[in-house]
Amino acid sequence: MSYGPEYSKIFDRMAIDVLTDLATNYTAYDFFMERQKIGVAMQSALDTHFKTNCYSNIEFFQLRSVDLPDKFEGAIELSEVKKQDIRKAQAEKEKMVVELETTQMKAEYQKNVTIVRVPW
Repeated sequence: MSYGPEYSKIFDRMAIDVLTDLATNYTAYDFFMERQKIGVAMQSALDTHFKTNCYSNIEFFQLRSVDLPDKFEGAIELSEVKKQDIRKAQAEKEKMVVELETTQMKAEYQKNVTIVRVPW
């Protein structure tokens, strides 16, 4: 009621101000990797601001898209692919170690085998 029929435009500007201020707490990498966590923090900040200052509630907020520079997104994607490659190589190494240990155990048992010939 304080803002009259133009309240919607004023609320939009308030929301932009709150979200812009909060966004400065995060890096571009954070936005790429932790979008859901940041969305929850933004929802909370909007709720607090509008309940305190406007006596209103934010019913629904969704951080749908984050626009990052193409080069940055490409670099992060490449970084994630390399991390997956590293995890895959580590898993293959662990598999090989288990196979080699198994082969070694078999060889140890084989060397202790005594052949008994039955004379008939």
